[in-house]
Amino acid sequence: SGPAGMQAALSLKRQGLDVSLYERDNKPGGLLNVAANPPYKHRIRSLRDFLVRQLNKNGIHIALNRNFELKDLQHGHPDYLIIATGCKPITPKIPGYNPHHCLDLLPVLEGKINIHGKEVIIIGGGDNGCEVADYLLTKNNRVTIVESSLTLAPSMEKKNRRALLNRLKNKGASLRVGCTATRIGANEVEIITNK
Repeated sequence: SGPAGMQAALSLKRQGLDVSLYERDNKPGGLLNVAANPPYKHRIRSLRDFLVRQLNKNGIHIALNRNFELKDLQHGHPDYLIIATGCKPITPKIPGYNPHHCLDLLPVLEGKINIHGKEVIIIGGGDNGCEVADYLLTKNNRVTIVESSLTLAPSMEKKNRRALLNRLKNKGASLRVGCTATRIGANEVEIITNK
């Protein structure tokens, strides 16, 4: 029941189909619940709440805390099955990568891992990397972003991108563009400047 699943359910309902939505989490919204946590992203909650209201208004059943399983397919005999399971984070293929000291952004933004007053290196300066940096800077962390290209957050809308990059600079983030992380240690990341 992320944004794609909710919108698909609403579109199908408008075409006259009976729709059931399955969500393995305890609340609908998928990544909208996490995307709303960085600074200045709170309006994403409004989109999530609007979609949930539309589901309820249209009588679409949401089965929370429930994975869709083969028995559901055999029991319900649906005419259509739409799989909108979202995406998985990309794990970098960097020597020394270890999940014990290398974190994905989801548990950080969900508040499952609380980072305060630390030195944090973010590998990847796309939209997500820059937004998690902005989030971590609000918690007294010293943040370095390492991005292999020469542009940070290239797909972000221009005005929002400019505001985000200005906040990162003003809060003292170190922005290492044109650099690649080549090795990760327990307390260090080796980077090289791209040629």
